[in-house]
Amino acid sequence: MDNPNDLLAPNAPSGDTVKYKSVWGVGEGIQGTLAASPRVLPDTDFQTKEQKVSRNGNKLWKFGLTLEVDGEIKKLYPEGACYWAVLNAFKNSGLRRFEDAEGGVLAIRRSADSESQTAGFAPKKNYEAKFVLAPDSQLT
Repeated sequence: MDNPNDLLAPNAPSGDTVKYKSVWGVGEGIQGTLAASPRVLPDTDFQTKEQKVSRNGNKLWKFGLTLEVDGEIKKLYPEGACYWAVLNAFKNSGLRRFEDAEGGVLAIRRSADSESQTAGFAPKKNYEAKFVLAPDSQLT
């Protein structure tokens, strides 16, 4: 990917089918103000440190988010289903460049679990996210 902002294009891929390992229970989440622009990072394999790819060969990504929550800075790295929820929230807000996201409010929560489609595997964790641009943001 040459430009991370390409992910915000209306015809860019959207989805929610990849698992995300989270400590949040159903109904739990986080809400805060973006203290810095989101970073788009490669989703890497823990052991090999190489970028993960989907079954059809597409590279997988995650976000590096810096949120201010109740006066404290929190670092979040949504990947998988949570990544897709956050990306869709950014797109639905009208955001066109990640640089314009700073100061906006992001809320993420684990909404439900779906039954596993593969016997013996954990249920799929589902997430909802909403992003609201800062009032003084200029959409380009």
